[in-house]
Amino acid sequence: VVSTNNTLLIREIPFTKQALSRQEMYSLAYYIKDSRIEKERIKECRFYRYKYLKESIQDFILRKTERLMESGIFKNKVDDNFKLKILATVLSFDERIVNLIEIFDYTEEIPKLAIYAGDKNLFNEQDLITLAFLNLVGIDIVIFTPTNYNNIELGLKEKYYDIVQLPKVKYNLQIPENIKRFSVKEGL
Repeated sequence: VVSTNNTLLIREIPFTKQALSRQEMYSLAYYIKDSRIEKERIKECRFYRYKYLKESIQDFILRKTERLMESGIFKNKVDDNFKLKILATVLSFDERIVNLIEIFDYTEEIPKLAIYAGDKNLFNEQDLITLAFLNLVGIDIVIFTPTNYNNIELGLKEKYYDIVQLPKVKYNLQIPENIKRFSVKEGL
């Protein structure tokens, strides 16, 4: 999986950080009306980071964000506050995640996200939102958890993923260093 083109390898979790301040996040409430994002207004917002992307990709990201707010994928209730977290997370995506979305081609190779979760660290809310968003987009996601600890199970509903359990639990398993950190085209 990791050596294929258009694959991003995440070696530790949590892997996302909130880039918006609390004040910026709560100001996003002015751009959401009943799970609908006022797309043209938010594109003019001072902390909107995706102006450099083609208009079609910007619109795609915002449409998928709306769909995520209504998807029912999360175990927790998606109230107005959580909708703000969803939008803030999407607007804070790491460039590597944006590149996966940008290179997505339905007729060619589908981008992949491979995550190694080898310790007791858990996905944070932003990680779960990012995983749910990428799942909705159609990116292939695989999470290796050799310890067999719960993780994604704590935040996302079971019908949205499959679990394949290996016969042995392994602790302190290290990813070989010779595996490229990122193998997404264009040098991620």
